[in-house]
Amino acid sequence: VVYVGETEGKLDGYAVIDAERGMHEPIDFGVRFSPRGAVERVEVMVYREAYGDEIRADRFRSQFSGKTGSDPITIGKDIDMISGASISSRSMAVGVKRDALVLQTALKSGSL
Repeated sequence: VVYVGETEGKLDGYAVIDAERGMHEPIDFGVRFSPRGAVERVEVMVYREAYGDEIRADRFRSQFSGKTGSDPITIGKDIDMISGASISSRSMAVGVKRDALVLQTALKSGSL
């Protein structure tokens, strides 16, 4: 589900609440997008694993800023992997990329 944010009829942007599987448990996260579909913010909402919660750090999450569905979002290439949180890092990259592509498709089709 893509949420549309508006203030007094003006488009503020979009948000997607999603989950991606970590090593054993799901990671619930949200992505805020600009009106043009670029990532503005990524937040980890619920992290259930015993290890790897370093993905909550701003240093990791800020790497997604400005990315769109057309951009590469690949762990170990343009997104740094966190040692000790490699699966969680990869899961977040996969989830943010998926959400960016879903939003891009919705914007191109005019369904929002």
